[in-house]
Order: sequence, then structure tokens, then C-alpha cells
Amino acid sequence: MSFLLRSAFIASLIASTHMCFAEDTHKNYVIPGHVAHGVNVFNDEPIADYSIVTPYARGLNENPPLTEIGYYQPGADDAGRITADVDPKTPVATSSSLSRFFGVFDTVDPSLFNQTLDKIGSYFTGYSSATDRILLTPYADAEPGDIYVAKGVRERPTIKQWNKIKGVARMWCNNDESRGVVEIAVRNAFPNQLYTLWDIGVLNPQTPDSTTYAAPFGGLPNVLMTNKKGCGYKKLHVPFCPKRTCDGGSASCSSYVSLFYHWDDQVYGGAAANTFGGLPLGVLGGNHMVWPMSGEIIQEPSTNFGKKRLQCRS
Repeated sequence: MSFLLRSAFIASLIASTHMCFAEDTHKNYVIPGHVAHGVNVFNDEPIADYSIVTPYARGLNENPPLTEIGYYQPGADDAGRITADVDPKTPVATSSSLSRFFGVFDTVDPSLFNQTLDKIGSYFTGYSSATDRILLTPYADAEPGDIYVAKGVRERPTIKQWNKIKGVARMWCNNDESRGVVEIAVRNAFPNQLYTLWDIGVLNPQTPDSTTYAAPFGGLPNVLMTNKKGCGYKKLHVPFCPKRTCDGGSASCSSYVSLFYHWDDQVYGGAAANTFGGLPLGVLGGNHMVWPMSGEIIQEPSTNFGKKRLQCRS
């Protein structure tokens, strides 16, 4: 989309909905979503540069970037790193990148890496360990009593299918940045699937004492479910402005809002994955789309939401 067309689109969105919000919400933003393969990464390149606004934050500007999915390599110990040159028909697979970065690789069952997403499974009533998994029965083969995949769910997605998602965030903040109203919309996501929304940011962003945080965006529950066409929508009220300034005196700074895909079909409350059970990020789920809130954008979004209405049709 050209600069003029994009500017016209943003102006039309703001003009068409501004009257629906409180009179003191004066800061308006329309932020395109970026397809992600992990933490601030798409096709093995950073999506944004956060080094100026959060120079001491771990994880956001690593080289190489931290992946949560890669491409499936039969017989290998780990998934390959997705680049533009990898065959898009290759299934995506779980990556050990974050487990290695956080020093928990030796505590995770190595058989969980380089697995296509249909081989991860879910927790089942009666299991004695949080790390126990049951593989789901395909819908076509299900019988009474089976734990099976819901009809229409994409069980073993490829890189091409992963990369099809489109999204936009539309946001209004009041002048003192103490609160905001956010609409999140996605299309071409995985159908009939479970996602959650997260505010990924940094406390004390300009100091050596900075700490990266991941908080449920909009509070709990932070679930976004897609319909049979892969369309999802959620409107949230947040007690801060995600696009708030990030300077030397800032107490906190949002780096990006994440749409987190749970390929084990479960949510874990205030944690994005079953970290308390020894199953970290990249094993049970990962960033599917991100909306950068600070830093400098390096990559243009690989998909464009366009001028479609935000809410899904029934």
C-alpha cells in the first residue's frame, strides 16, 4: 500500500469511529500487524530495533533472533530457522531457541523439539504431571470418548499457512497516557483456534535495572478465539497507553502487543505457556502476530489487513 493510500485509510478509520469513545481520548493510532516466527523475528530477521528505547532489555534484540517456530527437519534434533528461501510448503515445527537462551534446555524433553504442531498434544484429566501430553485424535477418526481435534482446525500448518495471517490494531489513548481503548482484528489466522493477547514490555527501560515483562493484555481472561474462517476480533480497555512515551524518565515501556498461538489448545492464566511445569515458550505456543509499540520498525509487514471491517461476520 502506498504512503498516500495508507494515510487515507488511517484517516478514514479514525474519522469513522472516534465519536464512539470518550471525549478526552485524543491520541489515535492504527498499527499494522507483523507476522512473527518468535520474539521480534520474521524470516530470521528482526522486525523492530528496540535498542534505543530499551537498551538493556534481554530477548528483544538478540543476534540471532529468538525463534519459537522453525521448519520441520526429518531426523534432526531441532527445527531449522525459517528464511525467505525455505520451501513454504514445509510444516512448521517447535524450536529450542528460547529454551537455550533462558538456560532451561536441559530440563525439557528433547523429543519435544523439531516436532510438527500436531505432535505436541494437550494435558488430560487424570494425568499426574503437568508435562504429560496426549496426542489428539483427528476429527475424521474420532469415536465416542476420544479426545479429538475440533472440526475445521488446521492440525499441521505449513510455513505458507502460518504466514497468511493479517492483522491490525486500532487504538485511542487519553492525553496523559493513563488509559487506552484498543481494537485487535485478525484474518487468515488459524480457524477455530485459541489465541491469547499479551503486552510485552520493559520496566525501567532506560536503566541497567530494566526488566522485560509479559502481562495479559486487557487483563484476564485475555483469550481471542478465531471463527471457522480464521477471523478474530477483540476490544479491550487498558489502564495505560500501549504507545506511551519511552524516554529516560519512563517507568515502563510497551515493546509490542502479541497474538500468541497455543498449539497445545490450552491457556495458562498469567503465563503464556506451562513454564511452571517445565514446558517453556516455543514448546507449547509462540508469537503468531505482533504489533510494535515502540522502537524503530525495520521490516515492513509481510501481509496487509486492507480496508476490511474489523469485526467478524457471523
